[in-house]
Formats: sequence, C-alpha cells, structure tokens
Amino acid sequence: MKLTQVRHLVAVAERGSLPAGAEALGVSRDVVVRSIRALERELGTALLRRNGPATILTAVGETFVRRAAAALRDLDRACAEVGAEVGAEVGGAGSLVRRAAGGDPAP
Repeated sequence: MKLTQVRHLVAVAERGSLPAGAEALGVSRDVVVRSIRALERELGTALLRRNGPATILTAVGETFVRRAAAALRDLDRACAEVGAEVGAEVGGAGSLVRRAAGGDPAP
C-alpha cells in the first residue's frame, strides 16, 4: 500500500467525486482512478462506487477512510513537529516517508 493511494482515496471521499479529489491534489482523474483501483486490488474489496456524477464510499470504504484520514492527519502533525525541531518546513508525510526510504528529498 502506498501513501499516495491512501491520500487519493481520502481526497475523493472528502470531496465526493473523482474529478474534485483529483483537482484538489493537482493530479489527473486517471491517476486517481488507477491509484484507487490498485488500493482496492490490494485490499481485495471495493472502496468506492459511482452514483451518477458522485462517488460514494462502500461500507468498507467508510471504515477504511475514517481510519486512514486520521492516520494521515497524525502523519502530517508528526512532519510538522519534526520540521519545528529541525528548524525547517517539512512538506508533509509523503516527503518525510520518501526521505526515510532514501528517496529524493522534497524541495
């Protein structure tokens, strides 16, 4: 499971549609769709269903998003606290995780 997949799902859930979630994240709708489908395959269940122009969570999706959104908030707070301790702005959980994994540092 990738952190970006979780962020994509939470953004769609919070905004009620794939296009709105994608726009809020600054990525294409197709990127979000592929990301969420990969997450659903990994979890072995559907998390979203289409209802006309809206996208709604399944019961399992509601459970997952409730926990995932809380975890993302905690990660963002942790990044802010680390940034305060080192005297730099940390770009959020995604950049912190990339740095911890030896990836490219965030600007």
